[in-house]
Amino acid sequence: MTDVILHGDGAVTVVAPGFSAAAERRALAARGVACRLVDRTDLKDQPERIAAARADAMARLRRRRDARLRALDIEQALAVGGFHPTGRTAAGIETEKQRLRDLPAAVGRRGDLAAKDADALDAYLPPELEDG
Repeated sequence: MTDVILHGDGAVTVVAPGFSAAAERRALAARGVACRLVDRTDLKDQPERIAAARADAMARLRRRRDARLRALDIEQALAVGGFHPTGRTAAGIETEKQRLRDLPAAVGRRGDLAAKDADALDAYLPPELEDG
Protein backbone atom coordinates (compact mmCIF):
# COMPACT_ATOMS: atom_id res chain seq x y z
CA MET A 1 0.00 0.00 0.00
CA THR A 2 1.42 3.38 -0.99
CA ASP A 3 1.00 5.78 1.88
CA VAL A 4 4.15 7.88 1.69
CA ILE A 5 4.92 10.85 -0.54
CA LEU A 6 8.61 11.39 -1.21
CA HIS A 7 9.53 14.98 -2.02
CA GLY A 8 12.35 15.83 -4.41
CA ASP A 9 14.48 17.17 -1.55
CA GLY A 10 14.14 13.93 0.42
CA ALA A 11 11.42 15.16 2.78
CA VAL A 12 8.60 12.72 3.44
CA THR A 13 4.87 13.20 3.88
CA VAL A 14 3.11 10.30 5.57
CA VAL A 15 -0.55 10.17 4.57
CA ALA A 16 -2.92 9.37 7.44
CA PRO A 17 -5.24 6.37 7.08
CA GLY A 18 -8.47 7.31 5.39
CA PHE A 19 -6.88 10.04 3.27
CA SER A 20 -5.92 9.72 -0.35
CA ALA A 21 -2.17 9.72 -1.00
CA ALA A 22 -2.78 10.38 -4.69
CA ALA A 23 -4.92 13.43 -3.91
CA GLU A 24 -2.28 14.78 -1.50
CA ARG A 25 0.44 14.24 -4.13
CA ARG A 26 -1.62 16.14 -6.71
CA ALA A 27 -2.14 18.99 -4.24
CA LEU A 28 1.60 19.19 -3.58
CA ALA A 29 2.36 19.06 -7.30
CA ALA A 30 -0.11 21.89 -7.91
CA ARG A 31 1.92 23.99 -5.46
CA GLY A 32 5.08 23.20 -7.44
CA VAL A 33 6.49 20.57 -5.08
CA ALA A 34 8.29 17.79 -6.98
CA CYS A 35 7.13 14.54 -5.37
CA ARG A 36 6.08 10.97 -6.03
CA LEU A 37 4.27 8.16 -4.25
CA VAL A 38 6.42 5.39 -2.82
CA ASP A 39 5.81 2.31 -0.73
CA ARG A 40 6.85 2.81 2.88
CA THR A 41 8.96 -0.36 2.83
CA ASP A 42 11.05 0.99 -0.08
CA LEU A 43 11.61 4.40 1.45
CA LYS A 44 15.11 3.87 2.83
CA ASP A 45 16.49 2.90 -0.59
CA GLN A 46 15.17 5.92 -2.50
CA PRO A 47 17.92 8.23 -3.88
CA GLU A 48 16.19 11.35 -2.54
CA ARG A 49 16.05 9.92 1.00
CA ILE A 50 19.67 8.80 0.84
CA ALA A 51 20.80 12.29 -0.20
CA ALA A 52 18.72 13.89 2.59
CA ALA A 53 20.01 11.37 5.16
CA ARG A 54 23.59 12.06 4.04
CA ALA A 55 23.06 15.81 4.56
CA ASP A 56 21.42 15.20 7.95
CA ALA A 57 24.33 12.97 9.04
CA MET A 58 26.85 15.68 8.12
CA ALA A 59 24.81 18.34 9.97
CA ARG A 60 24.63 16.06 13.04
CA LEU A 61 28.39 15.50 12.84
CA ARG A 62 29.05 19.26 12.67
CA ARG A 63 26.74 20.02 15.63
CA ARG A 64 28.42 17.42 17.81
CA ARG A 65 31.88 18.53 16.66
CA ASP A 66 31.06 22.19 17.42
CA ALA A 67 29.95 21.27 20.95
CA ARG A 68 33.22 19.39 21.47
CA LEU A 69 35.19 22.39 20.15
CA ARG A 70 33.44 24.72 22.60
CA ALA A 71 34.37 22.42 25.48
CA LEU A 72 37.97 22.33 24.26
CA ASP A 73 38.03 26.15 24.16
CA ILE A 74 37.43 26.16 27.90
CA GLU A 75 40.07 23.48 28.46
CA GLN A 76 42.55 25.44 26.37
CA ALA A 77 41.93 28.62 28.37
CA LEU A 78 42.67 26.66 31.56
CA ALA A 79 45.80 25.16 30.03
CA VAL A 80 47.12 28.55 28.88
CA GLY A 81 46.66 29.85 32.42
CA GLY A 82 48.42 26.78 33.83
CA PHE A 83 45.29 25.63 35.65
CA HIS A 84 44.19 22.60 33.62
CA PRO A 85 43.10 19.95 36.15
CA THR A 86 44.78 17.05 34.31
CA GLY A 87 47.82 19.00 33.17
CA ARG A 88 47.02 19.02 29.47
CA THR A 89 49.00 21.50 27.41
CA ALA A 90 47.54 24.20 25.20
CA ALA A 91 49.44 22.77 22.21
CA GLY A 92 47.95 19.32 22.74
CA ILE A 93 44.47 20.75 22.98
CA GLU A 94 45.04 22.83 19.82
CA THR A 95 46.09 19.66 17.97
CA GLU A 96 42.86 17.94 19.02
CA LYS A 97 40.80 20.98 17.99
CA GLN A 98 42.42 20.99 14.53
CA ARG A 99 41.66 17.28 14.12
CA LEU A 100 38.01 18.01 14.93
CA ARG A 101 37.92 20.96 12.50
CA ASP A 102 39.22 18.64 9.77
CA LEU A 103 36.70 15.90 10.60
CA PRO A 104 34.00 16.68 7.98
CA ALA A 105 36.57 16.56 5.17
CA ALA A 106 38.13 13.39 6.62
CA VAL A 107 34.73 11.70 6.74
CA GLY A 108 34.22 12.58 3.08
CA ARG A 109 37.66 11.24 2.07
CA ARG A 110 37.12 8.00 3.99
CA GLY A 111 33.77 7.48 2.28
CA ASP A 112 31.92 7.03 5.58
CA LEU A 113 28.77 8.60 4.10
CA ALA A 114 28.73 6.44 0.98
CA ALA A 115 26.08 4.09 2.41
CA LYS A 116 23.26 3.16 0.06
CA ASP A 117 20.69 2.92 2.85
CA ALA A 118 19.11 5.90 4.64
CA ASP A 119 18.79 3.92 7.89
CA ALA A 120 22.57 3.34 8.03
CA LEU A 121 23.18 7.04 7.43
CA ASP A 122 20.67 8.01 10.14
CA ALA A 123 22.63 5.90 12.65
CA TYR A 124 26.09 7.13 11.56
CA LEU A 125 28.46 8.73 14.05
CA PRO A 126 32.21 8.85 13.39
CA PRO A 127 34.39 7.12 16.00
CA GLU A 128 36.12 10.45 16.73
CA LEU A 129 32.87 11.82 18.19
CA GLU A 130 31.67 8.80 20.13
CA ASP A 131 31.39 9.39 23.85
CA GLY A 132 33.93 7.58 25.84
